[in-house]
Parts: sequence; structure tokens; C-alpha cells
Amino acid sequence: MQKIAWLVAAGVLASSGIAAAQTTTTTQSVPPSTVGTAGAPNFGQLMSSLSNIRDEIAKVQSLSGGSANNLRPVNVAQLSGADPAALSTAVAKNQAQLATLRNTLGRVMVTTSTNERISISQFLADNKIAVNQVVGADVVNGTLVLFYQK
Repeated sequence: MQKIAWLVAAGVLASSGIAAAQTTTTTQSVPPSTVGTAGAPNFGQLMSSLSNIRDEIAKVQSLSGGSANNLRPVNVAQLSGADPAALSTAVAKNQAQLATLRNTLGRVMVTTSTNERISISQFLADNKIAVNQVVGADVVNGTLVLFYQK
């Protein structure tokens, strides 16, 4: 949608006599703690994803071939209402499924903005997040929210 608006704006500028070379484009980075149309993630979303981790793993697998732009790492420490004791219990309970999730992240490939195919694990590493720091995943409207702990 933004590309269409930019193209329309560029066409308007070009037709008004302003050289297209004079227009500049700016990109806006999305903070890792926001999730597009899904809104800001919260601790309840993380806990829910752990309760439904098998379904979330299947959803992650279905994202293979998608865009890295749909990946949103979220640091658990930045979540409002976080309960470290409850998270620790849930992570311990779901250790085997989290291992499967982390393994899946190494196999699912996404395309970067430069058309490079990389695994989600590589995306995380490029953002200085180790795959073993991932403690949950939630797929919302095609966006993969990856909860991690440093």
C-alpha cells in the first residue's frame, strides 16, 4: 500500500515539473516490540502461544517462502505484565516443543528485502538473537512474532 502511495506521489511530483531525482524515499524501521496490525504483543499472547505451541509450530512451517518483513522479534523483558515465574514454569513444561520450534526456525526459509533466501534462525542471528533464546512464537495475520529472552 505504501508503494502505491509513493508511486502516486512520485507521479504527481513528476507531472508538476519537479524532477523525480529530487524526491527521496525514507524507510521506517519497525521497533522489534511492535507487531503491525496485530498490535503490541503482550505477556498473555506469549503464554497463550506456549499453551498452543504445537499449533504455532505448524503455522510457522506454513510461512516457508514468505517475507522476512513479516518477522517480529520481541524481547520478553519489554512486555507489559510479564511474570518471570510463570514464564519459567511454562518454558520448563514445554522444553521438548520449544526444541522442535527452534529446529523448525532453522528449516523455514524466508526472503529478505534484497531477495536473499535465509532461514528464520539466520534472520535472528543477523539481529543478534540466538535461536535458543526463543521462548515462544505466535503467528498473527501472517506476521510471526518471535518471543525471546536475553
